[in-house]
Amino acid sequence: MMRSVRKLLGKVEQARKEKGLTPGELAVALGRDASEYLDMERGLAPITLDEFIRLTEILDLSVDDAVMADHRVSTMVKLFSSLSEKGKLMTMVLIEASLFYEACSGVEKKGRQHGTPSLDLREKTPQGRNIH
Repeated sequence: MMRSVRKLLGKVEQARKEKGLTPGELAVALGRDASEYLDMERGLAPITLDEFIRLTEILDLSVDDAVMADHRVSTMVKLFSSLSEKGKLMTMVLIEASLFYEACSGVEKKGRQHGTPSLDLREKTPQGRNIH
């Protein structure tokens, strides 16, 4: 599924460049910091459905064209539309949690590549040892 998300974000990046817009300009439109926007466009930070829809509006992209280009995504959209409102809400919570987890994993990997310490959220004892 992450390939599909990256493919969609690639379409957003391509449309942004074709329109001559900077990442900073789109960041302002979304209420984000420019570096946060770039991380989002690269798939390193989560994007909400509202943000994606706003981007398609700004960039004159058809949501159908952007989403339906990938058959798997098309199938997921059809399944999603058949869910009850409660099912849709639960699905959106799971998707956002998944994207957040993926973004956090990307931050950890990015830190390791640059020789900086990775984020460790495990609880530690007063002696500094991890609690498992």
